[in-house]
Amino acid sequence: MILKETSKIDTVSGVIYLASPYYSSSAKVRAIRAIEATAAVEELIIRGINVFSPIAYLHPIAQKYNLALGFESWKHFDLTLLKACSLLAVLMLPGWRDSVGVTAEIKEATRFKIPIEYIFHEENLS
Repeated sequence: MILKETSKIDTVSGVIYLASPYYSSSAKVRAIRAIEATAAVEELIIRGINVFSPIAYLHPIAQKYNLALGFESWKHFDLTLLKACSLLAVLMLPGWRDSVGVTAEIKEATRFKIPIEYIFHEENLS
């Protein structure tokens, strides 16, 4: 993850909602996306930032208990938590632009005037 030192993320009080793509028909892609989201959460926590990531937190639970994986199943939960956050950070993993969930989260943040910050994933910099 690449995060500018002057990022809004470092100045936000409250909790940041970390959006990232998740669903794919490939279990391998879902697992990789969950690993990347979790790594981003780790980096933010180390920086002293309060962060919620539905992917990092819910992927292990969904896997263990064979819960639904698509955004529609988690939409109410995710968007309710987003409304309580101070900023939406979008982790630009491959597929983020096409993600139904990320698109809905951006739309909801815009609707509720929640600031949005885009975080570049290292692979997106080449």
